[in-house]
Amino acid sequence: MPFTLFSHLSSLILFQLIILTLSIIYPYNHPFPVKILLNPPNITVKSVIIKNRYLCNKGEAMDNSIKEDLKKLVGYNRLPTCVLSAEKKADGTHGEVRICAINEAFKRSFFSVFADFHKNEIKYDDFEDFVVGKSYTTFLPKEPKFEDLVFKAAWDGEFVHTYVDTTRVYDYWTEDILLPVCCEHEDNIAYCQFMYNLNKEMDTSKFAAVSPDISSFVIKTCLELKNDYDFKSSLATVAKDIREYTNSFTVAMLSLNSNEQSFEIISESILSDAFSVKEIFKDISYNVVDSWSALMEGTNEIIIQNEDDMVLYESKAPEWVYTLRRDNVKSLCLVPFIHHKKTIGYLFIANFDIAETTRIKACIELVSFFLSSELANYLHTESQNQ
Repeated sequence: MPFTLFSHLSSLILFQLIILTLSIIYPYNHPFPVKILLNPPNITVKSVIIKNRYLCNKGEAMDNSIKEDLKKLVGYNRLPTCVLSAEKKADGTHGEVRICAINEAFKRSFFSVFADFHKNEIKYDDFEDFVVGKSYTTFLPKEPKFEDLVFKAAWDGEFVHTYVDTTRVYDYWTEDILLPVCCEHEDNIAYCQFMYNLNKEMDTSKFAAVSPDISSFVIKTCLELKNDYDFKSSLATVAKDIREYTNSFTVAMLSLNSNEQSFEIISESILSDAFSVKEIFKDISYNVVDSWSALMEGTNEIIIQNEDDMVLYESKAPEWVYTLRRDNVKSLCLVPFIHHKKTIGYLFIANFDIAETTRIKACIELVSFFLSSELANYLHTESQNQ
């Protein structure tokens, strides 16, 4: 089993439901208390319920009893942990994500790693009061992908586990774990626990911990890249496979030469061959492509799922987003190819199935890891032959 259960109190049979108060040890042997509702005779888990009512909305002050309850909840974890509130707007899109409670490990880690720019303004002893109730964007750049994960955990009740390369920003790999908190709440607010762990070096076992369908696709990609065909022919097959896997309209791969300030579309796949990416990118300057690097600060890929995301990046790179709007791009996944900490190209996926964003993100991160290595070898060979 992925976690171990230890019964601390009692089981009650009530209206054919078993209400079992437990401490779940997950992950890293860190316990937290929950109530699990089981439905006999099949004993299927119906829900995980936190007993107390937690309110944290719009920065409103929480009374002492609620603060204590939240503090107890996160205090059961040794990993840096907080409770996040996720607001759902009237149109169903993401609203504010606020920090509702933190444990001591989160306080130490967040203060020392993520909140360096606040050290001169706030003392460590006052840091918890300073953090609780505020939007995460008070401390970190707005990140649509992170908000999407919080939303999935809080509103969709999903268990979320990611392992992200954040070395360019924080000099660490970051493992994130999000668990839904089921409790009474306002109609537009839901909650989740957020835990993270930092690694100086990539832990390959964590990076490769993906679902079977993702593993199968990644292995297929690697085998295609290692066959005896011409490299660009193999890339064309991989581009087509990625387009079909992501149910997208367009997939393109480009190489980047920062010394010559140039780029090249080296592979593309478009649904029904509706147009040519090479032709479209003839009207896009190197400066536009070069601007992507600044947008990548604090993240390992750019994902645009809706108009709110588009507006966010439009405020940072208006010339680039103008081309997206011109070309009727509604959703986008842009992943850098990085070799020896240098960006050598990008994977460009346009108008993909946003309902599968989490699965696509996990897959593309792994695929781009191997594509980066193969592209670097190809570029090196090409430079030697010139």
